[in-house]
Amino acid sequence: MLLLLAAMVAFLFADCGRSPFTGTWEGKLQGDPNTPAPIRHNLEIVRLELRGDMRFTLLMLSISYEGSYRVEGKTAYLRKQTALNNPVPGGNDDRQNPEAVVQIQPNGSMTLVDPGSSVRESIRLTRTSQP
Repeated sequence: MLLLLAAMVAFLFADCGRSPFTGTWEGKLQGDPNTPAPIRHNLEIVRLELRGDMRFTLLMLSISYEGSYRVEGKTAYLRKQTALNNPVPGGNDDRQNPEAVVQIQPNGSMTLVDPGSSVRESIRLTRTSQP
């Protein structure tokens, strides 16, 4: 029975060996109009790279995060492990370092919600490249 379940999961994600999450996704935050344009532009960029080895890189508010992710159905949970190449405080403690949540939407885009950041809005991401 367990083997059958594993085969079904593998079939669901067999799209040429990659999950529907794998690739580079980009979005934009709503910037403060009082911030000078060049600075605001850099702060607004959100870029998420999800790799097939279950690792990710997230650029948000001009800070680069890296870590691991896991997939459950159409939802991926991202655990930040480093910020600017330094360990993230809290490690695997959900209270200090909650997982960011990425969900695939019916139109093919994704939404990113990161309860561990200062950004409280849901961020819409679109795929810009695939492996």
